[in-house]
Amino acid sequence: MVARIDTSIATADTLYRLDMRPYGNTAQQVTPVSLVQKDWFQNFYLPWCGDSGVTDVQGYCRVVYPNIFPKIDMHFYSGSAGQKMAFVLLPGCDPSKLKLAFTGQDSINVDIWGTLKIYYDGKYMEMPFAQAYQVGTGNTIIPVSWLPSYNVNNGVVSFQYSSYNPALPLVFQVGPPPALGGGVATPGVCWATYIGNEGRDRVADNAVDPNGNSYITGTTYSTFATFANNVGQNIFSATSNVYVARFDANDNLRWYDYISSSDGAYAFSIATKTTETTTEVYIAGLGIGTDFYHLPEIGAYNNNAPTNHGFISKFDYDQGLLVWSTHFADWWVRSIAVDSEGRLVAVGTAAGGLPVAANPPAGSVNWPYSPGGEGYVALFTAGDDLLWSTHLGGISEAQAVAANKDIVVAGVTASDTLYHAHNPGNGAYFHGTRFQGQGNDVVLYAFTEDGVEKWGTFVGGNQNDIVSVNALAIAPGNHDIYFCGNTGSTNLPISTDAPYYSDAINPEAINGWIAQFDGSNYALKYMTLAGGSSGSDMYGIAAQADNQFFVVGGTDSDDFPIVPRDGLYNAGTMLGSHDAVIMAFTPDHYLAWSSYFGGNEAGGGSDGLTSISALGNEKIYIGGATSVEFSSTNFYPFTEEGGGAWWDDTYGGNTSDAVVGGFCISGILNGIAEHEAQAPRQALTATLNEARLLLPPGRHPVQVFDATGRLCVQQQVSSDGVTPNVIDLTPLQPGSYWVRTEGTKASRVFVIH
Repeated sequence: MVARIDTSIATADTLYRLDMRPYGNTAQQVTPVSLVQKDWFQNFYLPWCGDSGVTDVQGYCRVVYPNIFPKIDMHFYSGSAGQKMAFVLLPGCDPSKLKLAFTGQDSINVDIWGTLKIYYDGKYMEMPFAQAYQVGTGNTIIPVSWLPSYNVNNGVVSFQYSSYNPALPLVFQVGPPPALGGGVATPGVCWATYIGNEGRDRVADNAVDPNGNSYITGTTYSTFATFANNVGQNIFSATSNVYVARFDANDNLRWYDYISSSDGAYAFSIATKTTETTTEVYIAGLGIGTDFYHLPEIGAYNNNAPTNHGFISKFDYDQGLLVWSTHFADWWVRSIAVDSEGRLVAVGTAAGGLPVAANPPAGSVNWPYSPGGEGYVALFTAGDDLLWSTHLGGISEAQAVAANKDIVVAGVTASDTLYHAHNPGNGAYFHGTRFQGQGNDVVLYAFTEDGVEKWGTFVGGNQNDIVSVNALAIAPGNHDIYFCGNTGSTNLPISTDAPYYSDAINPEAINGWIAQFDGSNYALKYMTLAGGSSGSDMYGIAAQADNQFFVVGGTDSDDFPIVPRDGLYNAGTMLGSHDAVIMAFTPDHYLAWSSYFGGNEAGGGSDGLTSISALGNEKIYIGGATSVEFSSTNFYPFTEEGGGAWWDDTYGGNTSDAVVGGFCISGILNGIAEHEAQAPRQALTATLNEARLLLPPGRHPVQVFDATGRLCVQQQVSSDGVTPNVIDLTPLQPGSYWVRTEGTKASRVFVIH
């Protein structure tokens, strides 16, 4: 089948059928045999899947059609660069008998590159040229000196072949070779890979549990065609579907679930709850239409009304089985978290249809609805029943929530008045009215875990200020509050006394911003812009118990502040027009590490990281999307971890593929003793083919990185503190490089021969 798919339900999808079958008087119709069962499985919770869904759908790594011709087998399997087909010609066979008949096409021919092209209605499918080899003792590969090129005669395709050892099996392999020959590794990246297919895919949020399992959720437009071994149910979906997946501590994919409605759904947030016996996985988002998949849970809040669109769904850790799924509120659930008592907290936006708890905690707020749609917060019991909920007057959208000692909510508003502003005193940051200017301001609320208001304030400036779903975190230790977002304001209270800060105002661009508030009295401890001259967006933040924190996002700027660090991925040059970025800060606000993270995408594409989570001081996990097709020239920083870890370096196509990955930070970022002066850019100047360094007296390390972050030159220089040191870079290949030494920001230099 060939499908041209769009995501509009207003237009009909068209299927074109092209068939391939063995041809000739020795061809045989055989029953395929599946081999090597995959160690992960899928569960489907879609409106047409019945009351219990379709679960434990397992796939196979290889399917064999034995003896389609005498002593000739046909194999289908997946390699690191996509699906492959192979013909295994066993000793004693006649290779000339191998013929394939194609029907349904308008025409078929071989192009000048040896690729077989099958045309229909102005479109075509391709079969790459085949590669031939033989298999020796111990499955060793023995190459042959010829290619099995295609011959075409009236829709029948055969293979040209030459001399070979008839005592050994001969293989004709059809399909792409591995993109980089296998064994892909990027220094400083423990694991990074696509997870997606031929449609548009993205990671919306990720999480990690104390046992090292990581989880992702997002939205996919990729199709799934069949539910194997299940009562003949055939599904062909091209609408937006929600997925959720679990990887174990070794990054092996354990399960992958779909949940949706007939008209599609979107995932926004994920959270986990770990008890002494198990872990439960919550996701939340927006279900479109009237039949989002529901599953009541005994004792939990349940709402199957088809008019409500926000959803919350819960899955078990072990097999990914759906435990509970319900509508909540009448617009959407934007962000979720789990508090210190193991209770789910949800925020979002509603147009008045907010469920009300029967017996909320004493003293909890219950603010009225202000017409026009506004944010809300809701708290559930440990058994998922609704305990407390309230509208958040003056917030038009509640975007993010974090929970620990407090329940902290971040949202945006264009209202001039925050109806429930609250100044707790004792040095708390407080602004009770909207900042004069244009656009939205950010609003922060803090509540006790019983829903009692502790703090409510505007945060922002004279232009548009926003936060996103993953832009709020609470440090597990002292409960400091961190958030990040995007701003156009030029009058933010930047912490100009901090070791790292940026107050560079780019009025024509959107700037990232980062803030930290004291967890004990809500005083402002830190605020900085984060970006470059062409703008940046900060989407996700994670904080550790020692108050290290990490921020991810994306940028159009080729002068984003880059700080390489030994042992971690270092890319000092932006590739393409929009790259993801990642930043790591010490507890006292030194920028310890920052890097671009992306590839050389085609025009109009982009890379972005939307979420980040930390496993203590051992590993940080990232999630996002890219439009880069992985290749030896596009430089996307993938790493094949091995040991069974999920690995896919094949770009599915469309506008983006989801990406996941991890950085091993143990011993690299935690406990950083040395603090680098991060301001004196003038100490290093870069020109064509050389770099000049004016450094304090003594010996200093110098490092030169290429555009992929690979370390190309490392040497020590001795400075008298007066005479600049000149680093000759002409031995390097032509290109763009980044030069860095201690106490300086990286500077770019071009090598031109």
